[in-house]
Amino acid sequence: MEVAAAAANSGLRTMCIMKHVGVNVAADPLMTLAYVGVKGGLVIISADDPFMFSSQNEQDNRYYGKLAGIPILEPSSVREAKNMTISAFELSERLGEPVILRTTTRINHSSAFVDLGKIKNRKTKGDFKKDPFKYVTVPAVSRTLHVKLLENLEKAEKLSETSEHNIITGSGSWGIICNGVSFSYALDAVKDLKIQDKTKILRIGFSNPLPPKMIKNFAKQCEKILVIEEGEPFMEEAVKAFVQEEKLILPIKGKHKNLFSRLYEFDPGMVREKIANYFEIDYIPRNSVDTEKLPKIPQRPPNLCSGCSHRATFYEVKKAAKGMETIYPTDIGCYTLGFLPPLSVGDFLICMGSSVSTSCGFSKATDKKVISFIGDSTFFHSGITGLVNAVFNNHNFTLVILDNGTTAMTGHQPNPGVDMSLMNFDGYNLLE
Repeated sequence: MEVAAAAANSGLRTMCIMKHVGVNVAADPLMTLAYVGVKGGLVIISADDPFMFSSQNEQDNRYYGKLAGIPILEPSSVREAKNMTISAFELSERLGEPVILRTTTRINHSSAFVDLGKIKNRKTKGDFKKDPFKYVTVPAVSRTLHVKLLENLEKAEKLSETSEHNIITGSGSWGIICNGVSFSYALDAVKDLKIQDKTKILRIGFSNPLPPKMIKNFAKQCEKILVIEEGEPFMEEAVKAFVQEEKLILPIKGKHKNLFSRLYEFDPGMVREKIANYFEIDYIPRNSVDTEKLPKIPQRPPNLCSGCSHRATFYEVKKAAKGMETIYPTDIGCYTLGFLPPLSVGDFLICMGSSVSTSCGFSKATDKKVISFIGDSTFFHSGITGLVNAVFNNHNFTLVILDNGTTAMTGHQPNPGVDMSLMNFDGYNLLE
């Protein structure tokens, strides 16, 4: 994020890509970068993960846009993801602010044909013009920058009101407000339930700031509204506030024990059923495929690959620690799977790099032998600072750094511990 911030303030278009939990790490610079702004477009891709297919939580990163005071765009399809990326750059440059493009698992795990436009010439060199009273965020400067940020947020709200990404389809007095992949589910459900003439849908694609006038006008035409959004009630709470400002009285529901959960992914069948229940439509759910007579599929939980060297490492560590009372903090990577039997080496994990720093805490709080594990890529990502702290404070634990020679679980990209000459790349410094 910091690299991208500097490049964007040198006039270059820059993209910073991460999963939802990555924004937690990037949040420190992001919050203040919103004050500073950008000269070239800066788009932040946040890939949220409802159901936690490969994550330790399912946080809803729309709140980061609200917290930082920067715009968010949310695609409902692969084609929109491509088109909204272009819009996000244009919006970033128009407002002089970073823009979050929030995707979710179902969009990212889909494929589709897209239309390519004319590819512009790449601009890879810019220039930074010094202006410390705009770029050096001491308190006196930041007070002025915060005023500018709020002015930009007002401009963004006006743009949201007329954005092509906020659309209304259908007609009728039953209202549905939705976002992302839920829009596709809602469209299918309305068609399947044959309520096109009774229902209109407001799809929010420009979700921060939300368009108050558009939502209020939509609500005035509805006798009841259902808000469909995976994750938290981000839109639902705002919609209720906007409707109250207009002194309108109508039912508005979304997150409810009989409707949509804050947990996990939605699916078309579930959305169809909840719409039918809320609008009191006679509906018989489709029968599930009868699998009773089929043989049971053997369960295959995630496991370390056959022949993986981590197996031998864990085995040897456990043999060496035999007879000791031990705690095994682990980290995020292939080796996390060592927590499963029969290896059972992994007792605590919260985020990337946490095995090192939590070992510091366990070593001070207990008298048990603390042995922690971390991969080379994760160590360079965020484990190294914990180790510096541990050495300085004389914390007593054993750290095992697993040298994979790559980023083994999540992309196979190189890290600072990889000998790039083995891949016929030069110009990189190898850390001995």
